[in-house]
Amino acid sequence: MKKRILAFLLSVCLLFVFLPAGIVFAAEDTILNFCDIDFTTEAWVYDEELDEYVFEPMAETWVKGTEDYRGKTNYIMSTNSDKENGDFLVFNNTTYAISFTMPYTGLLKFKASVSSEVWWDYLTVETDMGELYSTKDIYDDDWNETPWIDVSLMVRKDDKIYIGYSKDSSVSNGEDRAYLADITLEDLGNVFSYEIADTGWYDEEETEFEISTKEELCGFSKLVNQGVTFKDCEISLANDIDMSGIIWDPAGQYNFDLYGFSYADLSSDITIFGMKSHFEGAFDGQGNTISNLTCKYSYPYSTYIGFIGMNFGSITDLELVDPIIGDGQTAKSAGAVAGYNGGHIQRCVVTGGKIDIKWDKYLMAYAGGLVGTNGYAFSSDFIELLNYEGGTILECYSEADVQVEYDRSGYFGGPDYELEVYLSIAGGLLGATYGGLVADCYATGDVHAIATAPQGDDEEPVPVDTFAISGGFLGMVLSALPEMGKARAMPEEPEDPVVTTVTNCYATGAVTVEGPTPARSLNAGFLGFARDMAPAEPSYRIVIENSYFDEEATGRENGFKKQASFDGVTGKSSADMKKQGTFADWDFEEVWSIDSSVNNGYPILTDLGVGRQFTVTFKDHNDTVLKTETVYRGNSATAPSSPTREGYVFSEWDKAFNAVTEDITVNAVYRRSKLAKGDIIIEGVDGASFDKNTTLSQENITDTLTSADKNNYNIKIHALQDGKELLDLYNIRLMLNDTPVQPDGSVRVRIKLSEQQLAFSDLQIIYIDDSGNLTIIPSTVEDGYISFIVSHFSKYGIIGTPQAKQDTTQTTRTTQKKQVDTGNSIPAVPILLLVAMIPIVLVSMKRKHPVSAEYIS
Repeated sequence: MKKRILAFLLSVCLLFVFLPAGIVFAAEDTILNFCDIDFTTEAWVYDEELDEYVFEPMAETWVKGTEDYRGKTNYIMSTNSDKENGDFLVFNNTTYAISFTMPYTGLLKFKASVSSEVWWDYLTVETDMGELYSTKDIYDDDWNETPWIDVSLMVRKDDKIYIGYSKDSSVSNGEDRAYLADITLEDLGNVFSYEIADTGWYDEEETEFEISTKEELCGFSKLVNQGVTFKDCEISLANDIDMSGIIWDPAGQYNFDLYGFSYADLSSDITIFGMKSHFEGAFDGQGNTISNLTCKYSYPYSTYIGFIGMNFGSITDLELVDPIIGDGQTAKSAGAVAGYNGGHIQRCVVTGGKIDIKWDKYLMAYAGGLVGTNGYAFSSDFIELLNYEGGTILECYSEADVQVEYDRSGYFGGPDYELEVYLSIAGGLLGATYGGLVADCYATGDVHAIATAPQGDDEEPVPVDTFAISGGFLGMVLSALPEMGKARAMPEEPEDPVVTTVTNCYATGAVTVEGPTPARSLNAGFLGFARDMAPAEPSYRIVIENSYFDEEATGRENGFKKQASFDGVTGKSSADMKKQGTFADWDFEEVWSIDSSVNNGYPILTDLGVGRQFTVTFKDHNDTVLKTETVYRGNSATAPSSPTREGYVFSEWDKAFNAVTEDITVNAVYRRSKLAKGDIIIEGVDGASFDKNTTLSQENITDTLTSADKNNYNIKIHALQDGKELLDLYNIRLMLNDTPVQPDGSVRVRIKLSEQQLAFSDLQIIYIDDSGNLTIIPSTVEDGYISFIVSHFSKYGIIGTPQAKQDTTQTTRTTQKKQVDTGNSIPAVPILLLVAMIPIVLVSMKRKHPVSAEYIS
């Protein structure tokens, strides 16, 4: 027995000796099972070999709670305050974490409560690539634990997630810690664009590229988010692309949450899935559409969302159809074409769809139908890319509805800088613009902004201003940049003021707002909020010219709101908004058009979106042009009078022309009104006709009948018409694509009569059904044809009376008539003789065949 034990111990020792280098066994007490998830407890420690701090497994950095905490008994808590700092100091902090690997792309949800000391004691959610979430800014510096905070983050498959509590070296009452409860993972069940991305079309040596599939379009997003800016490159969209069923990653992502308040790591390379990436190339849609683009679950990977998240390039001639941007999820700035634009956007269209985002952190949230934020960037990261003119938006429109909700109700104060203003800002075309040029654009979607103020203490209310702001065209425009402390990223002052210019634009969508109070609910028909319109020494200046809004449709009589005293925005009635004369100095020769049949009669941009015109050509069967008409997109053409054609009946036009979206040729479709084969002609009655591919099949099957068949038919015919007989029997059928069919109504059948048939008199038609029953069909004989009307094809025969039989019958009838007329009758004597012979015959039969008396009786 002792030898066996020694052998076992020796084998274990040898196992450790020969283990491959780098394998580490985690102690059992580093596994913490909570909410049916196995977490590893870890700590942030210094790795001498890597010369940096990393997470490594450590026992009991988080433990399960044993007492009730804020109404919960099932929770876990950090133990930072229970351990000496020792070797775990990093910038005077310790970070204790729990970790796990995300099994699928989905939502990580949990409740958290943390101690105070903002910027020093806080909860973080990180991956190996960087930080996803932090509580640094969600509560004030009162050194108390917060109530439970609801956190929901979209996390990618196979990411290793660390939920940690960062603690400084001080301890308040020995209770500085974080608490977690109700941790759940939710599989979204979606396909994300990066998962199907095809980047095979990209070659870094080339400068021109073409995209024709949704996989290639997803590859474009993936490349941008990996750091390919496409500077000095042109990308063309070759055709329409439907993005149904795909969750889109904005091309060019930026997380203001991580970089907006700090200069740290501004020069670093791309981080989590492109959180500091942007687009600088030229994207040419070539008039094609991207339909059903759905962009959500982008936070925390990007706070700017849209087709392109951060645009410093150009986007032209692109139409987005029914985009869903945000879908009520977290984002700071959203627009269908771009979340942020510091470049050039021209001749882009948003048809239908909705922009709908929520924000619950700091400062402001913006959404517009086309672009979320235009012009000034809220970070020095991109200042070098932004010229002093800001972003330009020319000849664009949006039909999308827009909603922004700013809800600070679950938060407990603000960031540690002076300005504490929280704004929910929505605009029909633009959320906000700071500098830049917006010209010849319009918005028709409904606009709605919602804002809920942070919670305050009854004795000491939170000193913040919370506003909901909505404008039919533009949510907000500032001439002076807001004072934002560390968030402020000012370029060097330009020699001349930066001008925000809005010209030749209009809005017609309904504008509504829900702020904390009526005084904090700002909405207007055109511009929701304008700040510092005429500063004494402006570095930024605002000019709005020749712009309008529909007072009835927007529900507003004011074109702008607060601290604005400028001309250039005019409210009009709906009727006036549909008159070209209202829009003074607008270019109605090349840029604008107006037609009562399109866009509800409001002005349209020429040859763009609903302003595009298409040619509808109507042609006859021989390519003769019957009519040519030009119609606006989505409108209907008017067909010419129905054409005629010998032997045919006009049936229909071969394609719809009631919602035209391209140049089309519409051809007349005929049905045949007459079919002929051999001696038989068939014609439709009362509009009945035949498909153009219908053929007539007819066969005289008289010779295939046996003598018995003929006798049988003639017996039945004699029962119907004495003296008549079957002359010919036909099997008549209509064939369509080798399949027998019946007519769609009554048809006239004409059979040419032969000399043999004409030798008979009193010709008629009989119908023979599948059971062999005969029916006489009304018919007429004219011009050498016998004709009849039927609605069903089968076997039909011609019957008639032989001429000789008719003569014999007639003679007999005449003789009988004469005998009656002259009084002649059958002689009585022969009859009497016959009667007298009957008894003799009976006697003779009785003698030969006796019959029983019983039978006789």
